Amino acid sequence: MNHLSNEVVDISLPADPRFFRLARMTAASVATDLGATEDAAVELRMAVDEACAVLIEGAEPDTRLSVECALDGPDLVVTVTSSATARRRLRPHPVAEAILAWAVARYEMDRDDAGHDLIRLIKPLGI
Repeated sequence: MNHLSNEVVDISLPADPRFFRLARMTAASVATDLGATEDAAVELRMAVDEACAVLIEGAEPDTRLSVECALDGPDLVVTVTSSATARRRLRPHPVAEAILAWAVARYEMDRDDAGHDLIRLIKPLGI
């Protein structure tokens, strides 16, 4: 357990729902490797799926998503970032917000220094 404590795992994929499974499974696999419960891994999969869906709404065809998983103390932080330059404020559907609020301890919607939208999911490994 915790052999990934100093590692960052990241993937890049087309902003297409057909590829969300890769994002979900990567995050859940990292969480499980770090000792998360099966329930926590399932919740994280759901949160990653919702984050991806929010970020691709209205995306251009060549948009990509990057998913980065990193340990921050007792929490796994999964950051999903769109390659498109943000032109709008992120407005997730209320159902998506409810799923995110249920599935992770905290989530943040932000922009990186290059102006790309991102959603950061913070999931304690034990819950």
